[in-house]
Amino acid sequence: MHELAITRSLLDLVLEHAARAGGGRVTEVHVAVGEFTDIASESVRFYWDILCAGSPASGACLRFRRVAALFECRDCGARFRPHVGFRCSTCASVRVRLVAGDDLQLEAIDLDSEVAESRHPEPTGPRSAGVPRPHGTDSRCVEDSDCSRNPDSTRLHEETQT
Repeated sequence: MHELAITRSLLDLVLEHAARAGGGRVTEVHVAVGEFTDIASESVRFYWDILCAGSPASGACLRFRRVAALFECRDCGARFRPHVGFRCSTCASVRVRLVAGDDLQLEAIDLDSEVAESRHPEPTGPRSAGVPRPHGTDSRCVEDSDCSRNPDSTRLHEETQT
């Protein structure tokens, strides 16, 4: 049930950043979800469709990217992906801490640029807020196949934790 509150916060962030960029219809929302979060993307999608009704984000496609968990050993400093158990893969210590893969981040928002440009014709380049979070070697992407990419969209990048 916590997905409802998370989705509401996500929608608030999306609408806030879309408005800062000049408005327009939101076409896609890109979200990074850590491997060790207990967030069900299907539930977020369900609530998204309900909460977005009548807003500029209505009909926007949610794209989720799974971020793999990464641990750091407190004894030797090695960073590793958990395989079996949570022992350090270098020194076998159990004194480890989770350093990635336990959060949810809004990464980017795609806007229908034709709508945004008709409201604010002055800008010539893409509008951007923040810097995109890089796809590192410790992450794996989960793409949604039911969303078609809109070639007339402007992407806003954001690194915001919810």
